[in-house]
Amino acid sequence: MKTPDNSRSHKTERPVVELKRDLGLWSAVAIVVGTVIGSGIFLVPRTMIQRVGTPELVFVVWVVGGLLSQGRAREKPAAKSKEATRE
Repeated sequence: MKTPDNSRSHKTERPVVELKRDLGLWSAVAIVVGTVIGSGIFLVPRTMIQRVGTPELVFVVWVVGGLLSQGRAREKPAAKSKEATRE
């Protein structure tokens, strides 16, 4: 009959670290928004595949959309302010 391995009892015990239980307004909002976006990401591909046709084309559409978003985000702020004054 084997005896239980007591090798853990010889190691030095580490102090127990507990997380601070504090959740502010911004943290709570970030969790809710992240959950909504995170759950939506699993529903969108099915709809996109139904509308576009193939998974490969969905990937192309997402890449093009991401590039367009990056291009607009990197646009110079001065150009944006000139557009606003023209209107």
